[in-house]
Amino acid sequence: MRIRAGRKNTVVRPPTYQLGRTAVELLIRLIDGEEIRRDPALPVELVIRESVKMCLN
Repeated sequence: MRIRAGRKNTVVRPPTYQLGRTAVELLIRLIDGEEIRRDPALPVELVIRESVKMCLN
């Protein structure tokens, strides 16, 4: 299916502030010599826009 120009795409919105904060916290723990979990799970938001709305109807 071809999407016309100007149509807004559906996106996954990451929690930008929380992502940065977690990165800094992990970096500080690494500097202090602590062992860290390599894959902290952060919630994301699916923003459904015009590119998918036409398929949902």
